[in-house]
Amino acid sequence: MIDDINKIKVVEIFKNLSEDEMEFLTKYLDFQTVNPKETILRENQITRSLFLISSGKVKIMLNIPGKEPTHIVDLETGNFFGEMSFLDGRLHSASVISIDHCEVLILRKKDFDKITQERPFLANKVLSTMLKAVLIRLRDTNKKLKEIISQGK
Repeated sequence: MIDDINKIKVVEIFKNLSEDEMEFLTKYLDFQTVNPKETILRENQITRSLFLISSGKVKIMLNIPGKEPTHIVDLETGNFFGEMSFLDGRLHSASVISIDHCEVLILRKKDFDKITQERPFLANKVLSTMLKAVLIRLRDTNKKLKEIISQGK
């Protein structure tokens, strides 16, 4: 149990949780070891799962019609991916491939719904922290988009 909590502690969206809340979450997380260059999820797949990187590094790849897959960004220990499909139930917008050996924690939406029922305050803390992280990503994306557009003029 202590080892599982240590794996959770490194995840950015869980850092403001108490030990008790982290311990509670371990019941709902699947722990997966991923080899280098392994596809964790594919663009246009539906998983309804949030993936949390407990160790290692992954790359986000985007398929653009008529071109080679495009490397968008790397995510490291403590980060997460799959949040859009997790929240809206739609297809994943990109593929995720491990760069090195990774340990990924998986939180399925159906399990998060159980957490929401059992501990709504905990669910709210996780969602609030996740939302802040997503907004930071969106601001970074907007900045990059402005740079791309300004270079094209």
